[in-house]
Amino acid sequence: MSDAPADTATTDAPTTDTAQEPDTGTDLAAEVEKWKAQARKHEERAKANAAAAKERDELRRSAMTEQEQAVAAAVDQARAETLRQVGGQLVAAEVRAAAAGRSTDLDALVDAIDPAKFLDESGQVDRDAVKAWVDRIAPAQQESTTTPAGLEVFDIGQGLNAAPPADALLSDIKTALGI
Repeated sequence: MSDAPADTATTDAPTTDTAQEPDTGTDLAAEVEKWKAQARKHEERAKANAAAAKERDELRRSAMTEQEQAVAAAVDQARAETLRQVGGQLVAAEVRAAAAGRSTDLDALVDAIDPAKFLDESGQVDRDAVKAWVDRIAPAQQESTTTPAGLEVFDIGQGLNAAPPADALLSDIKTALGI
């Protein structure tokens, strides 16, 4: 038997660990730039498609007969009216959702708004505009992390609970018992 330790062969051999630490500096920045370029490319394509669709619709309208144009105008008018009605209801719902939990009269708030101001050109509700308007009119209340005066806070593993100070409780018991 050999007196040489068995571990000497493993310390001199190169490691074959294939796990490499990711290079977060240049690779991450390159990935971000790649995806930004892709997003810009697709955004430009979407704008071009929208412009082409609008041009196609104009060509179709110009090729329509007078009767077909009247029908198309009536359909567009009915669609716009429906979107205004439904859009108004959606705006009211969005205002109620954005103002939930705030100290304000929601019915008065909803009655006082012009829903058309919160609809985009496609008739969809602009949620960011609704939220910004509600924040301006009825700012969100900050949650108080302090306890009311005279109360101690203790944790029993189920969240924080407030309890009256022991001295006040003791004095109340003594008063009730006549001691």
